[in-house]
Formats: sequence, structure tokens, C-alpha cells
Amino acid sequence: MAAETSTTSRQNASVSFPNISGDNPEVTEIESLCVACGRNGTTRLLMVKIPFYKEVIVSSFSCDHCGYSDTASMAGQKIQEEGVEHSLLVTDEKDLNRTVVMSDVAAVRIPELEFEAPYGRQSFGITTVEGVITRAKDLLQKYVVARTPGEEGMDKINQFVEQLDLYLALKKPFHLVIDDPSGNCFVENLHAPSVDPALTVRTYQRTPDMDALCGFERPPAEEVNESGEVMVFPATCFVCGAGCQTNMKTVDVPHFKEILIMSTVCDKCGWKNNEAKPASGIEDEGVEIDLHVTGKDDLNRDVIKSSTCALRIPELDFDMLASDHSSRYSTVEGLISNIKDELVTNNPFVQGDSSDSGKTDKLRDFGLILDEVMAGNRQIHFILNDPAGNSFIQKLEDPDTNLQIHRFKRTPEQDDDLCITDMKTVNYD
Repeated sequence: MAAETSTTSRQNASVSFPNISGDNPEVTEIESLCVACGRNGTTRLLMVKIPFYKEVIVSSFSCDHCGYSDTASMAGQKIQEEGVEHSLLVTDEKDLNRTVVMSDVAAVRIPELEFEAPYGRQSFGITTVEGVITRAKDLLQKYVVARTPGEEGMDKINQFVEQLDLYLALKKPFHLVIDDPSGNCFVENLHAPSVDPALTVRTYQRTPDMDALCGFERPPAEEVNESGEVMVFPATCFVCGAGCQTNMKTVDVPHFKEILIMSTVCDKCGWKNNEAKPASGIEDEGVEIDLHVTGKDDLNRDVIKSSTCALRIPELDFDMLASDHSSRYSTVEGLISNIKDELVTNNPFVQGDSSDSGKTDKLRDFGLILDEVMAGNRQIHFILNDPAGNSFIQKLEDPDTNLQIHRFKRTPEQDDDLCITDMKTVNYD
């Protein structure tokens, strides 16, 4: 894209991001260099909030001299703590019309065709599933036009383009996989706030190379300093990039196990993060914990929800996949409040004229129901399912009639998800 000074939330935290709508007037124009002809063109910047997503900076460059143009999108918020991979099974026109947001470091794959646009090679910006496939097709066709007729490999590319046409015509189902190390990509969930059966979301820890691709460098490993029972080690703020410290302490939770509580605070920008992780690895069996929430006593129970744990509230037809949340050490009420904040209170899709009225009403009604639950006026079953066995809800008495705990043998698929199928614990050298 044209050479220009990038604008991110790290550089200007005071930038206003209005809700996306047909009336967004705040377009910033910047004169910038055209990489095609070397003369000056125009870059237009639009800062908006995307439904069910976050703040995004949309940029568009055009050159009146040579006709060159390009579009891109950049996350207006922080680089996320983990990368994210969205896998969508495309079977009908609704799937083709799903909104897709991709950062400039994301990779795109179509497993059925063994096609991949590598990390950081193309910026698809804000588009739809159809737009991603069409863009890939256009890029391949431009490549064929630029090559010598009859050159080796051109026939295979043409056959590949024909397959993409079949996908666009919905003649064949296919998977679209978007892998974004920055964690700032998005594929629309057509069934929000429920689970979308066609969409799988997986989070993962970035490699050092992925960190470099995202433009940040983790501090070198240092020997941990111990101050009493609290250990302190260097970290990097995910919002402003400044150096900060993470405090970590081992806590023995009664009737459960030892856990690691980590707390990070950035003195420069005020960013805070708290997380709880098990200190003893994966259990031999998975666990499902079913809490019948009948009043304030149940809402005040301590909860440890690991990053491998899914949450279900059957009375509300609500499911939260394990990848939808990092680990949490809170109360039942605290987790429910967090769910409401993410789906309703802080969700730009419930405001503005770009929102779907049916979906907006559904989310608002869902928020009101959660308010009833937190007020103790509505009973629910709060069910945690953790294949790793590292989640916990506090017992109030023994026996506890409102709390049911069931341990189960993991399936081979769950072992694969936890990366323990091929794990070697002996003779691994």
C-alpha cells in the first residue's frame, strides 16, 4: 500500500471511534506517496466500531495519476494476548454474506484446495466471505495475465480459479480458515449469542516469529525475582507496548488444587489484567460441574474457569466455547456480568442504524434476563465443562444439593485438542 504514517491506538488513544452506520462522516484525507508511480495520491481513513468486534481503522488509497488503488484495515485496539483462528464451513448464501474483518498480518486458507495466502501478504480489510474468495480469484487471474502464455503451471492455476467459481456459485461446500496472530480478525456469528454450528474459533499462543510479525518484541527471559511468596517478572503491556511487571503467586484453593494467580498492571497507560491458571497440569479425567443457581448465595460462590472450559446455561440456550474466554478467577455473578458486558453493554451492534433489529432486540432481551439472574429473581443451571479437569465451583456445604460434579473420560478428539495424544513423557530425547 502507499507509504504513509500509520495510526494506531497505541499512538493516539484519544481517537474517537463512532459506531458503524450509513451516516459516518468522519473521513480523514492524507496526501501520501503512490508506490506504483512515485507521485502523490490520497489516503482516506475511517475509524469505526464493527458489530460484535471492536474498533477498526479502514484505509483506502487512490492515485489520480496512474489509477493505482488499495484498501486495508488496521485494528484500532491493542494486539490481543493470543492469536485466533476462525474456521467457517460455507454451505449457503448466508454464509457467503457473513461479515469478515482481517488484519494485515492474517493468513487465509481453503483446506479443500490446499490454498493459502501466507501471513502478512495480503490485506483483505473489511469484507464478506464472498469478497475474500473473489479477491483471491482476482489476484490469481492477474498473476496469470502477467505471465507468458503457456508457461508451466498456468493450467493448474486456471483450474484452481474454476474451483473458486464453483465455490462462489455454491456448487460445493468448503471451509474458509482465517488465522490471525494479532487476534484481531472476525467472522460474523449468525446465531449470536448462541454457538454458531458452522463456525469454529480457536485461540493459541503466538510464537516469537508471530510476535515479530505483529510488531512487538517480548522482553528477554530473566531470572524470576522472589519477594516473599509473590514472584515478579518482566512483561510487555498489550495496549501501549511499554515495559511492565507481572506479579504471580501460588494459591492453594480448598477442596481443589494449587493455582497460579497472575496480575499485570501498566503504570504508563493503566491497563490491567488478571488471570488464573492451574499449577498441576492436565487431570486424568475431564470434569462437568452443574450449579443450580437459586439465589445470592449461589451467585457469590467462587469460580475458577480455565481456558479449556466451556460454559453452558441451558435455560437461556446459551453456550460459550472454551476459546471464547481466557481463564478467570471470579464469582458466578462476576462471570455472568462479564458475559453481559461483552455481548450487550460494550457491544456496538446493539446501537446505530447498521444493526439488525431482530438481532439487537434478541441481545437486549438476553441482557435483561441476565440482570434478573444477577438480582436473584431467576433460577438457572450454570454448567462448566472442562476436558482438562482444571475448573472449579466452591462448595457451600457437604453434601451440597445445588452442586453436581461429574468426572468423565475424555474422547480422542478432546485429547487431540489438549495436544496430549502424541505427548511423550518418557524417552522423549
